This record gives sequence, structure tokens and C-alpha cells, in this order.
Amino acid sequence: MTFNCHPNCKADCCGPVPFSRSEWECLKDRAGVHEIIEDGDYVVPLGVGAMCAFLDEEYFCRIYADRPDVCRKYGVDPSLPCPWMKPNGKPRSVAGHKRAQREINRVVDATLARLRK
Repeated sequence: MTFNCHPNCKADCCGPVPFSRSEWECLKDRAGVHEIIEDGDYVVPLGVGAMCAFLDEEYFCRIYADRPDVCRKYGVDPSLPCPWMKPNGKPRSVAGHKRAQREINRVVDATLARLRK
């Protein structure tokens, strides 16, 4: 299933993504890293503002063709909701967008707090 992003989106789903060490070694030269968190077998590279380290200044993915499975699932997997669009491809209401964004931010903040311990 393909997913079309909402025109107002500024990569809102592109937060911290864990990469296996082998994936990281292959892709790290394309990252704009602000911070790296190491968690066991994984590397979590962070860009500015805890955004994905592989986003460029225009919010385009530098590794789109090579992006991990978790990125491919955003918006189409109910556990990885897009804050702008529903899984059926229809836009969320303003209240729905705010609700989804708050939930994503809560999960990201909790995950980063756990990883930084």
C-alpha cells in the first residue's frame, strides 16, 4: 500500500528511528547527526529537534529508497499513525491531527527518555 503525505506535513512522522549497526554503517555517511544514542544492537541517530537524522533541510528523506521497514509502515500501520492522514488516506480533522500529534510526541519523548538512561 502506498501513502501520500498531506501538503502541510513537515516530516511529522520522521522522529527517532533505530537502525541495526550494519544498517547504520551502510547509511551513516548520508546522515545529518546531532546526537547518537546506542542501545544494544541498535544505533538511534538524531537530527536537530530529535527529528530523523536522514532528513534534509526541505524535509525530504536522504535514504528514501533504502529506508527501514518502520519508515515504510508509517501511515499504513495502525500502530504508526500519520498525524495528518487517516490510514484510509483521508485527512484528519484539526482535532484529530492534534490528538494524533500529541500521542506521537508522548511516545517519542518516553522512548528517548528510556534510551538516554
